[in-house]
Amino acid sequence: MGKVYGILGAGMQGSAAAYDCALFGDATQVRLADISFETAARQADRLNRLLGKNRVTPHCIDVSDRE
Repeated sequence: MGKVYGILGAGMQGSAAAYDCALFGDATQVRLADISFETAARQADRLNRLLGKNRVTPHCIDVSDRE
C-alpha cells in the first residue's frame, strides 16, 4: 500500500524531497505545500513531468498562521 507524504516548502530542498518521496518512497501522493501556491504548482507540474505520473499535488499553506 502506498503512502501519502506532506512536504513543507517548494523551494530547491522541498522539491528534491518531494521527488525522492514520489520516486523511492512508495508514494501514492506527495502534497507539496508552500506559502506561494504558484511556486508549489509550478514545482508540482515539473516533478510530475519528470516522474511521468501525477503523484505531486500543490497546496498553499502559511506555517506562521496558527489557525
